[in-house]
Amino acid sequence: MADSQLLLKRGPFRSTWLRARKTRTQLVLSRRPRRRLGTLRWCGRRRLRRRLLQAQAAGADWRESGCLVSRAATRRPKTAAPSPAPAAAPAPSGPASLPIPPVRPAGPGRALVLLPLEQGFTFSGICRVTCLYGQVQVFGFTISQGQPPQDVFSTYTHSRLTINAVHYSMPEKSKKEMKREARALLRSHLNRDDRCWLMKNFSPLCSIVMLEQLKTPTVNFLVRHPGLSYVFVQESPTFQINSEHLALRSVGIRREKKKNGLRLTESALSAMEELVTVSCEEVDGCPVILVCGSQDVGKSTFNRYLINQLLNSISCVDYLECDLGQTEFTPPGCISLLNITEPVLGPPFTHQRTPQKMVYYGKPACKNNYENYIEIIKYVFSSYKRESPLIVNTMGWVSGKPGKAHLAGKVPFNAVALRIIHADVAPTHILYAVNASWVGLCKILDDVRGYANGPILLAQTPICDCLGFGICRGIDMEKRLYHILTPVSPEELRNVNCLLVGAISIPQCVFKSQHGLEGTIPYITTDYNFKLPGASEKIGARETEETREEKVHPKPKLYRKIN
Repeated sequence: MADSQLLLKRGPFRSTWLRARKTRTQLVLSRRPRRRLGTLRWCGRRRLRRRLLQAQAAGADWRESGCLVSRAATRRPKTAAPSPAPAAAPAPSGPASLPIPPVRPAGPGRALVLLPLEQGFTFSGICRVTCLYGQVQVFGFTISQGQPPQDVFSTYTHSRLTINAVHYSMPEKSKKEMKREARALLRSHLNRDDRCWLMKNFSPLCSIVMLEQLKTPTVNFLVRHPGLSYVFVQESPTFQINSEHLALRSVGIRREKKKNGLRLTESALSAMEELVTVSCEEVDGCPVILVCGSQDVGKSTFNRYLINQLLNSISCVDYLECDLGQTEFTPPGCISLLNITEPVLGPPFTHQRTPQKMVYYGKPACKNNYENYIEIIKYVFSSYKRESPLIVNTMGWVSGKPGKAHLAGKVPFNAVALRIIHADVAPTHILYAVNASWVGLCKILDDVRGYANGPILLAQTPICDCLGFGICRGIDMEKRLYHILTPVSPEELRNVNCLLVGAISIPQCVFKSQHGLEGTIPYITTDYNFKLPGASEKIGARETEETREEKVHPKPKLYRKIN
């Protein structure tokens, strides 16, 4: 009796270690002396369970052994009815050892993805996507074989993007004919081994995608900057390192779970389908689509997806940016009109573009100056030619974005006028406000070259064209010059005769995280006296969420009733 009780007591523990010993070849367990489960700590039990699950995923099914006795089986009465035999699982269409979709390295910084019909590949990171065969869709934009590659940015700051294999029209052909056609298309892109692997796993109506490492000036700037390098790459512990993981890592991406990908509601997809149909069939003029809603409801995501869907059918889309805080194609604080001809496959900072018309408002919100805000919108909208559908983006909130600078320009004091948009600054302190600030390079109708020395100060903020942006990196008082860093070409810079400074400040990481910087950092100080005449606390300041909420929803004042 005592022996039977001892056997029952040791049954579960012995069963667990028998399962571990059976999976020894797959797990490569250590040669340390065997320990009973009862002496393991919680973390040890968790590690053992994870290894058993990994072994099961690798094909070692330890649950089918007849000699193993589980804890539940030892407590089950003998009279219990036998459980029905499990139904046979359907045979997979492809090789059982390959993931769905399968991935194969294709050289340094390149990987192949074979996508069966209606399957998707969700990833994080950045890469260049080329459809070698078939047809895929990314963020609503369709990429077919023979089309140029597209740069895709699936950053951790936004929902992960998915490459989906979509149905494409195909003449009635046998599988052998499809393989022959695909092999001919792949011959100029892949070597023989890669083509043989693809043909071995080929299925009708599948799509073949090439993923390549992405290197552009914008990517190189963000990756090399210490304060911004985390935007594209987020390292996390990986328990399974195999050829697929190494291939994707060389590209600069990582496979993600499907639940982490972007998912749109049925109502949003239905609305987009209707808008695309109306935009393609409209004869009497072009539709104007106004996208509005409260904060964080997905207006920006809806706009990007809608732009990509429209570009599948028409050549261009016009876009009127009225959201001062969360601009899509320009730095914040701008009202602009753009003509979009390329898909939008990433966050705003990955597709900054030159507008047809732009005015620098200088603030992330219109607040109490609605009249001027509406007048600027009318001024920009007057340039709309009604030759393509117009998407109007409405108000939202966001912080500043990093800018890029390429050229250094020297602008004389008497060649441009100055204006601080968001605060009243004394004339004696105006140059302190301009120095090391984000400035709008504008063109006004007035001639400002009649003054000898300068600086020339404007009494009111003009409604004028903004040709670009720059950073005032320094002011030479002896030669009376502004030193401006800007990507605007020298030809365009000659048309600039006004510098506007607003509440859009340069991100702190641009100052604090610079390569090779030692000692005192220029323009960085905590010793500043706001009590000086003309020193305004509004310079470069942003409102907090609490302050904004109090202004939108003011707290009721309480009055005490006096008899």
